[in-house]
Amino acid sequence: MSLADGPWGVLALALVLIGLVLYVMPVISRIPRLEAQVRRQGATIDQLCARLGVESASLDSSRDLDEQERALIAKGEKIAAIKHHRERTGSSLSEARDAVEGGIA
Repeated sequence: MSLADGPWGVLALALVLIGLVLYVMPVISRIPRLEAQVRRQGATIDQLCARLGVESASLDSSRDLDEQERALIAKGEKIAAIKHHRERTGSSLSEARDAVEGGIA
């Protein structure tokens, strides 16, 4: 019989779980506040871009697609479009997939 099998093991597990909850809960509670802060910063950036007369950076990556990628998407060749986008931009697989899927929507 090991120490983990007895009541001390259960107590240790309970203490670990309580510690984990006490650590994670404050982090989770900050997420809405941080999201609101990011939205405010985005709005400020958009206002500055408008004042300067420059195009605002957008999270819409579908406009980053070139004509060949758009043609591949139109033909239903999503994987080929992702591959072409990666080769052309040097983006990661995830970024290229997001860009192509943004062009499909």
